[in-house]
Amino acid sequence: MALIDLTTQALPPQVPSKVLTTTAVTESATGTFRIKWDDISIDLLSTGSFDLGIGNHLVATAIFATGSNGKEEAIRILPSNGPDGPFSTGSVIVQGDLIVRGNTTQQNVESMVVKDPILDLNYSGSAEQGLTDSDYGGLRIARSGSNPAKIVFEESSDRWRVDVGLNAYSTLVSVDSTDTLTNKTITGLASSTLATSASLTLDGGFIRGGRYAQHDNEYTTKAYVDAALGSGEFGVYFRKNFVKKAGTINATTASFTAVTASAPGSLSATNEQDFSFFIIGAYMEHDALTIQQDGGQFLLKVDSDEIGYTLESDDEIIAHGKFNS
Repeated sequence: MALIDLTTQALPPQVPSKVLTTTAVTESATGTFRIKWDDISIDLLSTGSFDLGIGNHLVATAIFATGSNGKEEAIRILPSNGPDGPFSTGSVIVQGDLIVRGNTTQQNVESMVVKDPILDLNYSGSAEQGLTDSDYGGLRIARSGSNPAKIVFEESSDRWRVDVGLNAYSTLVSVDSTDTLTNKTITGLASSTLATSASLTLDGGFIRGGRYAQHDNEYTTKAYVDAALGSGEFGVYFRKNFVKKAGTINATTASFTAVTASAPGSLSATNEQDFSFFIIGAYMEHDALTIQQDGGQFLLKVDSDEIGYTLESDDEIIAHGKFNS
């Protein structure tokens, strides 16, 4: 059995950070271990632990962990012993700033709480890294059995875009930009959604309002039209829609006691397309009709060959359209 030689005193050194140890092997002359003072080293612990005690501190310039193969391995900072065994509970508290340098930081936790209301991405320290025109920056969320969902900022378009797992981005609509909506249903609009100078362009669609009158299944809101037209000359003109009955009729002409309304500003002059005509309840085709204002008489002239019949004096002919009153 190897013994420690207690007859040789190890004098205490005059420098800090020393620990009393024994030699690694026994001396050949005495067959005993010699006591000596060594620098504090984690290597001295082997597979054991180093307990500083409550209230004490360990100060080090650097801490390294070396595996059995001599290469550096991960350093684990473990909390104190818990009811389920060593290092099973407790917290690790970093008093100052935590700066991590590396390619990947993994947070294998069930909940992450961040106090700062702003998350800074694409920074190196406080330095902005910037994006090229082909770059995206944003968040990616893993999904079970589906492609990840993403919300990113696209540098080339200066727009936020979203991918719901289809490997295709859709642009988020902004109130400050001009956007084209395709096959979208807008619901819950406020009564004053459109500003005074704003416009809504429809390409083959309809404005629908279920509570108001309809014509050929195309709906419009009278309240909106009234507000948009106002009480000026355009509003007055567009509201002019009156019904008149012909007073005198011959074979090719029906005469009404009426005056056409004058189109204001840049609008096209009032013509036969601004009227609908009916003879004994039947619609009269516009291709065979022309109109003429003759003093206080509004004349409807009919091409008999084109329309296929001649007018008779006892016919009832009704006109509906842009009469002045």
